[in-house]
Amino acid sequence: MNFSTIDTCQDFLSFQKNWEWLYKKLPNNKLFNSFMWNYSWYRSAYRRCQLFLVVAYEKKVENPLAIFPAMIDKKGCLRFIADTHSDYSTFLIDDSISNSKLYDVMKTFKKAIDSKPQIKEIELKNIAQKDRYIAIFENLFDYKQITYKSNASSYIVLEPKKSLFDSFDYLNSKQRSELKRIYKKNAHLKRNMLCRSSEKFPLGDIKSIIEEMINTGIRNEEFMNSGLLKIIESLYNENLIQIFCLKDNNEKVIAMNFIVHDSANANFLFWIDIYRNVPFINLSSYLYAIEWFSTHMESSFSVDFGRGLYDYKIKNFLPNIENQFTFYYSKGSYEYIRYLLKLSLLLSVKNFYKRNKKVINRILKR
Repeated sequence: MNFSTIDTCQDFLSFQKNWEWLYKKLPNNKLFNSFMWNYSWYRSAYRRCQLFLVVAYEKKVENPLAIFPAMIDKKGCLRFIADTHSDYSTFLIDDSISNSKLYDVMKTFKKAIDSKPQIKEIELKNIAQKDRYIAIFENLFDYKQITYKSNASSYIVLEPKKSLFDSFDYLNSKQRSELKRIYKKNAHLKRNMLCRSSEKFPLGDIKSIIEEMINTGIRNEEFMNSGLLKIIESLYNENLIQIFCLKDNNEKVIAMNFIVHDSANANFLFWIDIYRNVPFINLSSYLYAIEWFSTHMESSFSVDFGRGLYDYKIKNFLPNIENQFTFYYSKGSYEYIRYLLKLSLLLSVKNFYKRNKKVINRILKR
């Protein structure tokens, strides 16, 4: 097994056809594994990090068996590209290869890492519960490592039916009645799914909603900054995301859901939601979007709520929940102990907040 590393933006761009050749062979090729997602994020937001794209192959690098889409930050930590903004991160590996060859691929990645003395730590985030690659990766490193539950994602699987609420047949009548009540709250709003072929990127409307969200305290000032907006626009123009839009009778945009549609796997993912300060707007927007999905599908489809568990989603949709994990490894014992102490403190604060959430929120609102 051979490997090659790509460390310049130009070489990254030149590798596009080879990346896409492998990407098409993946059984669950989410947007977050695509070339355009990783290239756009690196080019626009992570140029200060050193690109460290590892390509494993047997005969020709043009026919890769696997790609490790990584970068090295200023602290010498190896990370997945765009790990802060990706709901899911993983290695790109040809699913048809044998288990023994898969092990060789992971050993090749380890060999590439060992060849780079600048790498002092490894922190791989957003690893899905079903990811079988990380277990092999763990076994290649010594004891100075930890894999821990760091987040979770959620999804539902629905059958398209005449009535939207009939599709939620896994809920009881009381729960469906609550969804109907929420649905009626903003039913007067006009609905439209924007895509590159029909509409220009609605930058002005997006900025207007973001400004209102910041001014009303729903989001902080760093929410969807200019760099992120440029990336979202490029993804929209590449037809990688769509925007579900709600407007009032005066054509004022009230809410937007940035949707990732994986047609091959009949999956719709809610990536980012923006909305004005209107009661129940986010939940009702979800319902209208799901209704739109249903009318455009002939068989079962999944709705992915992405990374992070939010009470209003769990309470109203009762989705399936899958844990997400972070893998950490350090070459140095001091750095490893420091990471464990920092992690322990973070988890303690999170647990304290969970136990006292109502009281803390009440104090903060004063």
